[in-house]
Amino acid sequence: PPPPPPPPPPPAVPDLATLKAEALRFLDRRDEALAMLKSKKATNARRACVEIRLYFDAGNLSACLESAAEIKDVLDAIPDFAARRAAGEDGGETAKDADDPTSELDDELAEELKSVPDPEGLLLLLEKAAKIGECKDRGREAFKSGKHKEALSTYAEALRMSSGTPALEGLFLSNMCACEQALGQFADALSSAGTAVGVAPRYVKARSRLATIYVELGMYDDAVAAYGAMLELPLEATEASQSRAGLAAATQKAKQSHPVDWIKLLGVSPNASAAEMKKAYRQLALAHHPDKANKLGASAGVAKARAAISSKLFKHVGEANRVLTDATERMRWENARSKAERAARQASYATQSRATGFGHFDPYDRKRGAGSSYYDDFEEEAFSYDEYAAGEMYDDGYGW
Repeated sequence: PPPPPPPPPPPAVPDLATLKAEALRFLDRRDEALAMLKSKKATNARRACVEIRLYFDAGNLSACLESAAEIKDVLDAIPDFAARRAAGEDGGETAKDADDPTSELDDELAEELKSVPDPEGLLLLLEKAAKIGECKDRGREAFKSGKHKEALSTYAEALRMSSGTPALEGLFLSNMCACEQALGQFADALSSAGTAVGVAPRYVKARSRLATIYVELGMYDDAVAAYGAMLELPLEATEASQSRAGLAAATQKAKQSHPVDWIKLLGVSPNASAAEMKKAYRQLALAHHPDKANKLGASAGVAKARAAISSKLFKHVGEANRVLTDATERMRWENARSKAERAARQASYATQSRATGFGHFDPYDRKRGAGSSYYDDFEEEAFSYDEYAAGEMYDDGYGW
């Protein structure tokens, strides 16, 4: 009798590092999982696919797609593998059994793919990553060209496509904040920055953006808190130095009792009529009502984070309307601003007298000549729009 056919090869068994990385991913400890996989070169399809998913979870689209390119032959075989598996489940004849000449899936590759969880889902994830990456690039180019409204719309589209991935949601919310800040829409910018921090609390760039928005609006107590929270994160040396400088300057301003810049918050001119201010108030109150937190199909995480900042912002917008539309209250507010500005000038003169010729130290004073170079360096290195658009603030990775 003819000899019996050889037994089928044993199914591919993932190595211990791959299994541990998958477990860490489900525990939301993706930094540890990535570090583990980076220490060893991928030796099987399952490990490579875990790495792709981890990069996507971390918001690193370029690394995600680069890792996919390294196993292109495996990914190209997934549709054929899925068809063969479906035919087998239906009791029909597989492409391999029928000797289909168009099938390039060999038994060894098929066995390897059997160990990959949800291979079809991985292809969908890569398709999504490519689309989000294209949207991100279009937004960057629009921002760099000064087309801030177009960039804002593009990033909003990318945010919707990124639903359920906190790292990407935090990234695009932060980018939307930059667009809104450039457009002078500070209430919207505050909402986007606060939501970004709520969704991705370890995203340093989102926290720095939130701190600068508070400074722009004269909310120095909030800026102090934002810088303090930022310093609790693991920062690079330059980031830590800039955060400490921002904290010191915001603390000094807070001691001078600067009132909030309600005019900037409403997005109106100082000479706007009461009717114009009321119109701006109604628009902002409607847009930032806590009940509107799930607008634009936001994910549950974004809706929750937006609701938290909206509760605070809604009260601020109401206060701005109350102060600016009441003649007595507005006069008190303007007097308080004048008093705070005088205190700031006196503090600057005192600092200048101690600086022995180097000028006063005030990183928020854009108008005065003395000391303005420090402000320029501080803003340009950490938070400028140009630097943001040029690449640093658009970095795919998170450093998690």
